Amino acid sequence: MRVFGMNYDTGFVSAGSTTHEPFDPETVRRDLRVIRQELHCDAVRISGGVQDRLETAARIAAEEGLEVWYCPFTNELDQDRLRSFLLDGAERAERLRRSGASVVYLAGSEISLFTDGFLPGRDLTERLAAISDPLRIRETFTAARAAVRAFFADVAPEVRKRFGGPIGYASLPFEDVDWSLFDIIASDAGYRDASNAATFPQSLAAAVAQGKPYAATEFGCCTFRGAADVAGGREPVTFDDHGRAATLTAGLERDEQEQARYLVDLLRDYEAGGVEAAFVYTFANRHLPTTDDPDRDFDLAARGIVRVLPDGSWTPKAAFHALAAYGAARGQGDGMASIRRFQVTFDCADPDRVARFWAEVLGYVKQPAENQGTWAACVDPSGEGPRLYFQKVPEGRVAKNRVHLDVRVGTGLVGDERLAALLAEAERLEALGAKRVQVLYADGVNESCIPMQDIEGNEFCVD
Repeated sequence: MRVFGMNYDTGFVSAGSTTHEPFDPETVRRDLRVIRQELHCDAVRISGGVQDRLETAARIAAEEGLEVWYCPFTNELDQDRLRSFLLDGAERAERLRRSGASVVYLAGSEISLFTDGFLPGRDLTERLAAISDPLRIRETFTAARAAVRAFFADVAPEVRKRFGGPIGYASLPFEDVDWSLFDIIASDAGYRDASNAATFPQSLAAAVAQGKPYAATEFGCCTFRGAADVAGGREPVTFDDHGRAATLTAGLERDEQEQARYLVDLLRDYEAGGVEAAFVYTFANRHLPTTDDPDRDFDLAARGIVRVLPDGSWTPKAAFHALAAYGAARGQGDGMASIRRFQVTFDCADPDRVARFWAEVLGYVKQPAENQGTWAACVDPSGEGPRLYFQKVPEGRVAKNRVHLDVRVGTGLVGDERLAALLAEAERLEALGAKRVQVLYADGVNESCIPMQDIEGNEFCVD
């Protein structure tokens, strides 16, 4: 499994409020740093219905070293407003991608349930009733599928005009999405519980076998005893007219270990099943805080892996610690995926100047940095090459580099054709300030190459 991911809610809009209040960028940064450094996640799905929050959180996530799955999750828009929201999001996600971040764009989430016009009903409650009515379910699903397909036949090509990276959509099974329009097959129905446990292995195998990467973009479990058996059901809580938690189902008993076991067991099954990416739902349910009153301990109904306190801070649950151990084990290569990004670090006197030089050499993009000249970095806009990091040091270079970069322009070429390509590239780099050390000509054993130095004397080869 390439990606161990976490869902992060920036605010689902409902009843004039959101599920993340207040939204404070510094708190978001601390949360995302924990997701990267303590949980050892590779990626984060940034979701919500407020554009500026999505963009802010996505940028912070990228700065913290996470792959970003940029995911608008809207509520009670009509189809025209949803279309506009998704295209605006695609443009924002592309700006982030062009800055060097690794970004996947999910063009919406569960749109048939949360958007006017795909299912009968004026709100979520009425739509859920429509898909639960055995007398209407076939007709309802047929119409919804046609509407979803028509919507994305229009929207997906427009998204691609605005976003240059891979795209997907966080779907529901009954929507029957036309996946030929997308690069990644994604499902928000990643839950396994008593209702589908017997058929879950077969369903997962079928999902993975569709010929494109498959991502479980949402799966989780509440924190009460017995929650694993109803993991995919609705939370046992009601909300008032302002979207705040009002009443909790009576008789619930806290069981954090059950939540922890559920998440790790399902992650291991996803790994064994060939899933590309799996995103735990969720880091925090800020709209479901704990209290000292057992009848109002709304965290029992939360799928968050941290327990949100009345003041808005949080404390880890058992699931947090279990996932941290799982993530750390992946990095230690105990049979789980252990791929990690790496960067190449240069010591230098003028980080900004050297970073600009290498960005020109490699076609990289220099990242913005507010650091008074202490460091600079540039990144591959495609997300494939390593990040180059330049740190200011007081001393100059005193010996030959033991490690160097090769600028590979002669791959597949031999003889005079290769030498001509190398010399042309060397001339381009000299115009940028590089220095040619010598030309090593082909000798019957090794092909030609040109050792050079960058603007501060660091060796590299045109090869």
